[in-house]
Amino acid sequence: MFWDPVAEVYREYHRSFADGVRGIMTATSPDILHFPEPQWLQYEDSPHEHLYTNQVQPYYRAPHVLMGFPMRYVDHGWTPAAVALPGLDERLIRAESSRRYGTAVTDALFMTSRDGLTFRRWREAFIRPGPRTRESWVYGDNFIFWGMVPTPSDTEDAPDEISLYATEGYWEGPGTSVRRYTIRADGFVSAAAPATGGEFVTKPIIFNGGCLALNAETSGAGGIRVEIQDPSGTPIPEYALDDCRPIVCDSLRHIVRWQYVGADLRELAGQPVRLRFELADADLYAYQFVPWDSVPEITGIDLPGVMPRKNRDREPFVALEDDFEDVPAGVSPTEDDLDPTPCGDSSGWEIREGSPDRVQVLCDAPVGSGEAGDLHYLKAERRDEGHADGGAAWCRFAPQDSADTYLGVIEVSARIFVSSTNHNRVDIDALDNEPGSFEYRAFHVRIDPRGVVSYYREQENPLPELAVEPDTWAKVAIRADMDACTFDLTINGRTATGLPFAHDQIHRVQCIAFAPNSRDTAIYLDDVRVRVIP
Repeated sequence: MFWDPVAEVYREYHRSFADGVRGIMTATSPDILHFPEPQWLQYEDSPHEHLYTNQVQPYYRAPHVLMGFPMRYVDHGWTPAAVALPGLDERLIRAESSRRYGTAVTDALFMTSRDGLTFRRWREAFIRPGPRTRESWVYGDNFIFWGMVPTPSDTEDAPDEISLYATEGYWEGPGTSVRRYTIRADGFVSAAAPATGGEFVTKPIIFNGGCLALNAETSGAGGIRVEIQDPSGTPIPEYALDDCRPIVCDSLRHIVRWQYVGADLRELAGQPVRLRFELADADLYAYQFVPWDSVPEITGIDLPGVMPRKNRDREPFVALEDDFEDVPAGVSPTEDDLDPTPCGDSSGWEIREGSPDRVQVLCDAPVGSGEAGDLHYLKAERRDEGHADGGAAWCRFAPQDSADTYLGVIEVSARIFVSSTNHNRVDIDALDNEPGSFEYRAFHVRIDPRGVVSYYREQENPLPELAVEPDTWAKVAIRADMDACTFDLTINGRTATGLPFAHDQIHRVQCIAFAPNSRDTAIYLDDVRVRVIP
């Protein structure tokens, strides 16, 4: 018997018999001295089996949930397997009084309820009799005591666990032992999936709070994704499965963040939603909506993919504009490092080069002549280096600027010189990842040494109507619709419209790469301008 702080009643649970099978009855009362006639517990989908004890109690981390740890009684009789169990000599002696004293075994189950009367009871044992070769597999073992105790973990830096206590070695010797069992907080059961994956969808729920916290555990290669749907099962924009990159963690309180809106769920509070969970090599033990004020801040330009929310009221802005006239220029070849100024914490250039002369501001006139002229332009070159070591110029967006590209329009213009001596193509890539990676591409333009222009989507797609003359300057303009995931490409006044992004569902850009595609290739740039219309 115990006081239920949520229902504000006393609850009592006791053992009784129905058709010769031990079961559990209950009654409630505001008066500890007077209880009405008890009722049998009801179960959602559980067999009729002997339950010796019940140990029903409020879960201290969620008192509206009642948890029970009944001891299940099973008598297989003198089967060959029963004869092979530990302690046969003692069990034979006990069986002289009653056969079941020698053949019955007990294990522990787990069950939960919201109303204290109808329970979900898991058929699988919560505590099995175990591997001991003596004082085990005994009638009376695995009787879990009432109560759960938060205890420090023996694992360094791990959060506190829950300790449970149960009998062991019943009937054996002059006393009964007590063993402590530990489990992670909320770790009684989980929604689990193998590496091949699985998913489930909740019933419609209405929540209060500002964000979603998971108690979950994954492998390094697995993960969890979460989608928020309306009651009909339609994904809510910005909270779809594709907007949630896989979560990898072993945490009691991992805050779910979606790609473009972060963790903020306050606008969805108070309305019915469904949660769709996709898991791979993962266990989800619990989820909870928690107040927004308790969300840990994640900031910093060195944390790729972590962005502020989009500023819905922002006007169009220029993220980068450079004609390189303010940068000292050399003539090729030179060992001087004449790169444009890095952008720091603002939107602007980020230069990647394996050697100091792979990205430079030059003034050769004509290009590659070694004769100084009046025009300053940028050269990014990859010689015989591998992918990570060649030169590339990246327009990197500051976090807020990147967030504000979401579902907006990005306009890129530049003059580009493509040399016929290039070994491979030159690229203009927009990506929703940090500079240096090419994982999440939006638009992707390529120009080869013959002047053939193409875009990439699973394969090379030439645009013969936009071909350029090699060894001449060409005017290139790109207008990308981040909502439609398409872009228009204009070269020297000729336009191809509605070209698809390299990947669907890329609605934001963190950087734009101007780079050689492969070795022994260079790209020449001038009058570069990147404008965003949020």
